[in-house]
Formats: sequence, structure tokens, C-alpha cells
Amino acid sequence: MSISESITEVRSYLFFLPSGICAPPDRYHITILYLSCSNFCKRHAKNISTNGLNTAFMLRLYTPGRILFGHGTFEKALGESDLIVVSPSIKTKIVQRIEKDVEIIEFKRSSKTGEPLEQDVYNLKDVLEELEPKSVAAVGGGSVIDATKLALVLMFSNGIDLKTMYARGVPNIKRKIDLIGVETTAGTGTGISAAAVVIDDEKVKHGLVGEALICDRAIYDPSLVISMSRETAAYSGMDALTHAIEAYTSTIEN
Repeated sequence: MSISESITEVRSYLFFLPSGICAPPDRYHITILYLSCSNFCKRHAKNISTNGLNTAFMLRLYTPGRILFGHGTFEKALGESDLIVVSPSIKTKIVQRIEKDVEIIEFKRSSKTGEPLEQDVYNLKDVLEELEPKSVAAVGGGSVIDATKLALVLMFSNGIDLKTMYARGVPNIKRKIDLIGVETTAGTGTGISAAAVVIDDEKVKHGLVGEALICDRAIYDPSLVISMSRETAAYSGMDALTHAIEAYTSTIEN
């Protein structure tokens, strides 16, 4: 089968399925059934099966319920949340733009790595359980948003820990707390992805993927990005370029 024939066949099995039919959907997910693509084989089906998906030859991509872009969208996000998780490097700038009384948690990584450690996630989970917010805005780079995603999943996963998720995948749970992702860099894309990265006790990086890791809303306010330092802008720009290249060249296995 030629590449063009494979693409045609894939397109014929692509569906947009809202989570509700009669009411506005909370989020959309795209289901793609790969039946005869040249880069798909039994080995891929086995990998999918062992990762917890019940249907072979299926890949699901999830998106937030709402994605807001533009100047002033950040203030709108704050108006819809009663707790903010923010990185120390931008806390002062964020506080200056807050116009209402809201709880602020300063997320400090216990390591100089770009990703949160397991203990960072568990510490954040404990704080969130104590404060019991109805809505959380995670503001910052990938580490802040990823840690908040994972902390909220742990809160509602009936005792399932991170190590279990490494082996069995992210449980399909329903969060009782709304999550708003506000990215202040242009690199990770975690605000609109179903993924989160964490480093375990042995310094091994784990990428977790699941519907429960999707933000309910994603906010992209250009005014937050233009104030990045040159170094951060360069690093996050290369991160975004790498993601774009990966999306173009990787197979379903990746």
C-alpha cells in the first residue's frame, strides 16, 4: 500500500466525538483507527494493549474543553479560580496582576532539573487536599503545570500512586476540581496536552499520558510570554521546534 493510500484509509476512520451530544461538550477527542498504515504493525498493537487501551489499532488524542488566546485572558483565568499554583521566578509578576483575593501556592522544585520530582508532586497533592479548592490555575512553565496535573490525579485515584501509573498508565478518573493551565513559556505545550512528565527517586524520567491529565481550560496570554528572558525564550523556542519535528517524523510507537 502506498503512503497516499494509507493516508486516505486513515482519514476514512477518523471521527470527532463530543463527550455529550445534546449539551455543549466538555472536551473533544479524536479517535483514529489505524488498520493498514505502513508504519503500524502487530508490535504496535501489543504496545497499545499493554498500556491499558482496550481497543487495538486505536489512538486517542484529547484537548481541553476551552482554549483561550489573547491579551487579558490571564485575568479571566484568575477570575475563574480560587487558588493559583505558580513558579517562584514569576510570582511577583503574577501577584501584580491579581485583582481579587486568591490563595497562592509557590511551587518550588527540589531539584534543578526541568521536570518535577515525585516528592514535589506528593507535596503539592498534600497542600491541595488541605486547602480543598474548587478550581486551580497552574501558572508557569511545564514543571508547574505537570506537577499540578499529577497532584490532582493522585487526589482522586483511590490510592493509586505514581509508581503504579508508570506500570499501568494513568487511571481514567473524574476530577472534582477544575484545572486551568496558564503557560508562561512557549515550549512544552502541556496546557493543551494529555501528558505530564515526572522524575522518580532513581532519577528516571517518566512521561505519563491520560485523559485525566487534560486541563479543563488552557490560557495563552501573549503578555505573559513577551516578558521572558532571552535565555528562557531561546530554550523554550527550541523545545517547541523539537516537538514540531517529532510530530512530523515520529511513528505511532513514539
